[in-house]
Amino acid sequence: MNETSRQILELFVEKAEELLQYSATVNKLGGLFSIYADAGKENWQLYPEVKGFVVTFRRFIQQEKHFDISLYPFRRDGSIQRPKLLDLTDVSEHWKEAANHAWEAGYQFLTLPLPDINQPTTRQKVLEVFIYGDMLHSTQYQQYKEWKSNPELYGKLCRHFDDGLAFTFLKYILPLAEASTRELQRH
Repeated sequence: MNETSRQILELFVEKAEELLQYSATVNKLGGLFSIYADAGKENWQLYPEVKGFVVTFRRFIQQEKHFDISLYPFRRDGSIQRPKLLDLTDVSEHWKEAANHAWEAGYQFLTLPLPDINQPTTRQKVLEVFIYGDMLHSTQYQQYKEWKSNPELYGKLCRHFDDGLAFTFLKYILPLAEASTRELQRH
């Protein structure tokens, strides 16, 4: 394994472990990961700790020039492109299979239309709008503000945001981090 591939896998594992630490802090009730509403109210809120999680999670959805670990790189047009991570050549077939599975299954999960929302949207769009409209940037602010102005819709979207973060991390990123750890141990 060349040094660049080693550093990419090490960074992938490091950031996944960082997310695991945040998820232990944020998972308040053993169920919902990042959202809550006061009893009997529709005032949905995000736990403050989730912003720390999102800062690290962004590494898995935003391409970088050097040591790119993005597994689901979002494009500006709202689509998800195939990650450079899958182009590593000096890794085992087992790691490549794990990476391809994480990419394909996660991509399907993120791009399926949400049936309980009366407008065409996906988990990927929800993640994008919450992250880039409220938490880290303001490029999606208008869309976020529009969603937030409708409490019923916003509550549903908060739950989809929560699901999107949790499932993408626990079902796709974390298993690939485990495969990456095994790959690093082989070399």
